[in-house]
Amino acid sequence: MIKKYKLALRLMRYGYGGRQCILLFCLFFGLGAVCWFMGNGMAGSACMIGGGMYASQILQGMNVSFMVQSSPKKKIMQTALPALLHLSAALIIYGIILLLEQYMTASGRHPVTEAAYTIIMAGGITMMMLFYSGIVYKLFALGVVLVLWVCVGMNVCMTAFIMGRSVEIPLWAAALLGVGEILAGSLLQYLASLAVYKLPLSKTTQLRMLQKYM
Repeated sequence: MIKKYKLALRLMRYGYGGRQCILLFCLFFGLGAVCWFMGNGMAGSACMIGGGMYASQILQGMNVSFMVQSSPKKKIMQTALPALLHLSAALIIYGIILLLEQYMTASGRHPVTEAAYTIIMAGGITMMMLFYSGIVYKLFALGVVLVLWVCVGMNVCMTAFIMGRSVEIPLWAAALLGVGEILAGSLLQYLASLAVYKLPLSKTTQLRMLQKYM
């Protein structure tokens, strides 16, 4: 796994649109930070987590190349390597969210119940984004519809359970649960990418300049 992760990091230097993906990531992350300090931690978390997809986008763009399509590394380029990159980005972003929520709690701006809810929901959203990333590059429409429905249902259930019943969950327990959600999401991403591996790449998910080569 470590060798594959190092390979993914080396390949990122050759991916098309790397600067554009980094710029978009910074844009999402900055927008998320603004939402956080305006008091909307949930929207801020969603923006930051959405930006994490651009870590794997760089590698996914390389799969358009005929050289990659004829390479023996074709399968891991579309399955294991993007999953490892997205997982590392997701964990880093989640760590930042935890620090921000700890600050909001310590400063008295968020009660513990709200902070725990935000942390668990951030883990759940990350899980869904990881799963989405596993199928969207092959089945764009299905990925969007499925993830939207699951996110809505998860939000309703979590709100009813945590906010409605005022369940007190320690922040450390919420954080561990969130990490578990992210690891589960990474596994789902890998399994989903294996399931759709033989399907052609979706033109919609690629950067505009790459679409003309598909």
